[in-house]
Amino acid sequence: MDVGEVVLSDVHTHTSFVEHHDEICGQKIYKCVTSRFPFKVFNENDFSLCKPTDLVKVDEDGDLVVARQQKGADFYWDIITLDHTMATTLPDVGLQVWSGSLLLCDFILSNPSQFTGCRALEFGAGVGLACIVMAMFAEIVFATDIGQQVLDMCLRNVDRNQSLYSHKGAASDWRVIRVRELNWMEKSLNQDPSNKYSWTTDDMDALQNIEVLIAADVIYDDDLTDAFFSSVHRLMSTPPAKVLYISLEKRLNFTLSDLDIACPAYDYFSKHLDDLSLLQKNGHTSYSVEQLSTEFPQYFQYERTKYLELFKVTSILGS
Repeated sequence: MDVGEVVLSDVHTHTSFVEHHDEICGQKIYKCVTSRFPFKVFNENDFSLCKPTDLVKVDEDGDLVVARQQKGADFYWDIITLDHTMATTLPDVGLQVWSGSLLLCDFILSNPSQFTGCRALEFGAGVGLACIVMAMFAEIVFATDIGQQVLDMCLRNVDRNQSLYSHKGAASDWRVIRVRELNWMEKSLNQDPSNKYSWTTDDMDALQNIEVLIAADVIYDDDLTDAFFSSVHRLMSTPPAKVLYISLEKRLNFTLSDLDIACPAYDYFSKHLDDLSLLQKNGHTSYSVEQLSTEFPQYFQYERTKYLELFKVTSILGS
């Protein structure tokens, strides 16, 4: 896919826009909207199976009709409100919301015990949806990405939805979600104090205790895929042992090279997964890789197709 080609996430067909404005990104101006993303919340942590067809309704004016908690009901609807752009060119896709992120959010909500109290980092956090959901359970979440516009938008969304994840009893200056710059092409982290998204000494200490890594729809360019797996290995080859969850949508395209429908970005990603066990640090780190079933509850509104996939990568540290 050409870097100048304009792409649009189909997630936007399921969302209700609150307002519109322009977002300047470098030399480009994108249409930016504020959207509501409803999700189910079950009473007393009863994360029972949600039916994908049980959707929030929209009235004749296009506004959401959200059924708040009713007496005796098993669940109620809550909302994450996000700024995001509509169509963008390929380098700026982090400004959109993608189905892979919603799949990852559903997985987190379906498995609260796995993430309660954990310390997590998201690669390519984009506008911040998955890290906001993760922060409902985690002790700390690093929302990482690169680019002033996407980091600014992520921070706005994180601050806007703080009521969803604020921890009772936490110190007033404690930030559950920390938006930070992480360039996969660089081996070192930005610690320049003049950059508000740089890593502080406290961040570096917290990073040593990260247990869970997540990434959603970050696979679309081979060079970035190479850099992504290099970054993954740098983090996962150091104690403590970590687990990485990667969600993505397998996108099929007609390619002139094959004269057929193919998915070269996905194939390249799959090759990296196959070779991951060969990525070792001093012969002491290996990895287990498994594709997870996506037959778990659906809390958000989107079309969960067979092309949405979820993988789990676990680091195994030698003695």
